[in-house]
Amino acid sequence: MRPDTTTRMTDVDHLTTSQLLTVAANLVSHAWNQRLIQLSVTHAGLVTLQELAIAGPQRQIDLATRLQVAGQTLGRMLHNLEERDLVSRTAGINGDTRQVLVTLTRRGNDTLAQAKKLETVLEATEAQLGDGLRSDLLHILQSHSRNHQKDRRSDIPGMSRAAHKHPHSSDSC
Repeated sequence: MRPDTTTRMTDVDHLTTSQLLTVAANLVSHAWNQRLIQLSVTHAGLVTLQELAIAGPQRQIDLATRLQVAGQTLGRMLHNLEERDLVSRTAGINGDTRQVLVTLTRRGNDTLAQAKKLETVLEATEAQLGDGLRSDLLHILQSHSRNHQKDRRSDIPGMSRAAHKHPHSSDSC
């Protein structure tokens, strides 16, 4: 028996803002997954394909960093995408067998085109959110990304934040 979603939704009144963001993200991801099932790809897989389409072929480790996921998590996702011939992985970049290059395949590009058509269905729901919420979410994500990068750099023994400054920037990020 399926739980009553009306009752469940009223139970969120006590959640913190952070918890509400998590619930909302899960609901959006679930909605995407329901529509993407016909393409045999998950929302996370679609995001990975989109990143490869935008940035081009990348080392697997760089792709994990850009997507802000653990290397093992990305490895499992790429395995599934590779089984569906949506991406290809080539080991041995510059003679280093530990480095793997990830490339979007023709079928991956076709899947992105089909997903774009599905996207219009979900855009109507997103339009209800309004520009203010989108702007706030972008600010939260950018702030979190900067803080995450600073936290990761401070974990390196013997390294100060000042040592991580970009040579062409006054920021440490």
